[in-house]
Amino acid sequence: MQYYMIERESRYWQRLLGSQASLGIKMATKSQGPEKATNISYIEHHHDTEGHTFAIRPIQPSDKYELQKGLKELSLESLRYRFFEYKKEFSPQELKFLTEVDHDQHCALVLVELLNDKEKGIGVARFVRSKKDPTIAEFAITIHDNYHSKGLGKFLLNRLIHYAKDKGIKTVVGEVDCYNHKMISLLKNFPNFKLQNDKNQINQISLKLPLSLTSTSLLAVGSLENHSNKEAP
Repeated sequence: MQYYMIERESRYWQRLLGSQASLGIKMATKSQGPEKATNISYIEHHHDTEGHTFAIRPIQPSDKYELQKGLKELSLESLRYRFFEYKKEFSPQELKFLTEVDHDQHCALVLVELLNDKEKGIGVARFVRSKKDPTIAEFAITIHDNYHSKGLGKFLLNRLIHYAKDKGIKTVVGEVDCYNHKMISLLKNFPNFKLQNDKNQINQISLKLPLSLTSTSLLAVGSLENHSNKEAP
């Protein structure tokens, strides 16, 4: 799964990982192969003009293998945009943080292409709520390079923003490389988008919520906690 958005490994993430280690919380072992997903339920579907079907679902602990595999498929440019360095692999600690989420303080949505009875992971969007101000969250979105320019980044980010608003978040923030024109163009589709130049070619970005959300799309969000406990349709 290649990455589309390039949020730096956040300071909040670093603090959280550090605090988990200091508390002696048991970390996940290194993933050796795909785990079996359980109770998959899709939140929303999208059909493109070429007949492909995509769906969004909550991330699961069983997605660790695919995240690790996807990291190794990143181009050098994508690695630089995503991490501001050439990251080779996720540690077990990072995989645990990225896939074992509570969908309140930390929400992660997966975008997949549905191929008969199988999934092909092509994107992830997430937010992590600030501990200092629970109305602010840092966000990131990633889309496989082969699926750029198809409106899928906007589709996934829109769904994440709807859910963030439903959870009482008023502002989402992040960091983006000034040369990541695709990400900046994507964010410009949303009202109340602000970009501030920073040192080292890093731009500070923010989206003020609520955006102009339709009642139909809000109804489609539902509750991730409830979805995660239902069988797939």
